Amino acid sequence: WNKKNRFALSKIGKVRSSSTLPDQQGFSYKAEHLLDGNPKTAWCADKKDKNPFIEIRSKDGSPIDFSNITSRVCSLEGLFFTGGHLYNQKIYLQNNRISKVLFTDCSNSGKHTVAVRPSSDYRTAYHMIKGYEKFNFIKENSCIRIHFTDTVKGKDNDTCISELSLIFNCF
Repeated sequence: WNKKNRFALSKIGKVRSSSTLPDQQGFSYKAEHLLDGNPKTAWCADKKDKNPFIEIRSKDGSPIDFSNITSRVCSLEGLFFTGGHLYNQKIYLQNNRISKVLFTDCSNSGKHTVAVRPSSDYRTAYHMIKGYEKFNFIKENSCIRIHFTDTVKGKDNDTCISELSLIFNCF
C-alpha cells in the first residue's frame, strides 16, 4: 500500500457514500474504512442503492484544492482501489465485485467510464486506473465522485470496496 499518499488523503479529505450497508455479523461498513489502511475492513453500499457511489471532499466538506495537497502543485493522475471486500476469499466471493467505474466531478460536468477486470481471488483484487486524460476534467477546487456502475454479482449482492487511494503527480 502506498501509505504516504493514503495517509495524506485521510488527513486532507473525507469520504462520503451514497449509502451504507447496516452493521451485521460483527462487521461495520462505513465509508471511512476506505482510508483506514486495513484491507480487511470495507465500505459496502446498501443493497437497495441502485447507483452506489463514493465522494471525496476536503475535511471541512468543501471541494479539495488538489494543488495544495503538499507545498507543490499537484494534479490528479489516477486512482487505486480494491474491488471487493478483502476479509477473506469466502467473503470476497459472497459480495459483488466491481467491473465498471464512472468518474465525475461532484457537479457532474465531466465524466469518464473505465471497465476493470474483476478478479476471482481476493489476493489479486487490486485496480489501478491512471492517466491524466481520464481525470483532467476534475479541476482544482473540485471533488471526486466515483460511481460503481456494473458488478459481477455475489451471493449476497452487496457492492463493497476495501481500500482507496488517489494518485497525484506533484512538481
